[in-house]
Amino acid sequence: QAQRLIRFGLSAEDEARQVAQRAWADGHRQVAIMVPDNDWGRRAGEAFWDTWSDAGGSVTNAVSYAPEDAVANAVKSALNVRGERAQLENIDALFLLALPEYARQVPPTLDYYYASELPIYATSHLHEGTLQPRLNQDLDDVFFVHIPWQIPDAAVGGEEILPHYESYRAFRDDTEMSMFRLMAMGVDAYEIVSNIQSFIENGRISGATGQLTLTGDGRIY
Repeated sequence: QAQRLIRFGLSAEDEARQVAQRAWADGHRQVAIMVPDNDWGRRAGEAFWDTWSDAGGSVTNAVSYAPEDAVANAVKSALNVRGERAQLENIDALFLLALPEYARQVPPTLDYYYASELPIYATSHLHEGTLQPRLNQDLDDVFFVHIPWQIPDAAVGGEEILPHYESYRAFRDDTEMSMFRLMAMGVDAYEIVSNIQSFIENGRISGATGQLTLTGDGRIY
């Protein structure tokens, strides 16, 4: 209830909403969902589901998996596997929330059940932030969102066009990659505080973690 309270963080729910928006923009309408059976999975799963439903999409199956269980168990339920073949008549995409070790096993499992062409959409949590082509080769065709600092090659004009490039360059070589996203968030938090009045008036800022917008309830998206 505090006036002028602003909330900013790296939210799995925000990522899940953006994944839903991207999958919808890509033309998908019927999805299966796989999220871990914990509070993190519930929150991100609900954020995806609500955004997807609001857009007009339908959820065919929603599976809460135990991360320690076999990946095949969750895939069988999500894709209505009969025998050794997935039933994809009413599924045209899969939303996956998973950490790297689990996520790497999902595409090969889809291959096994004759679902290799099913698009997989995920949050950034399936990627550790470092270039590991051999280890991550099974994730090659998975779509996932990430902050600009983590995908500098995607910047139009090269990495020198990245927001707060000098800070990016300073942190890039001296920061453990698992902490890099938090460094980017810290840079954005400092910029927000330093330019708070302008941010409130304009409602938008180009940051290290993405295009930041301020909503009416004081949340930065």
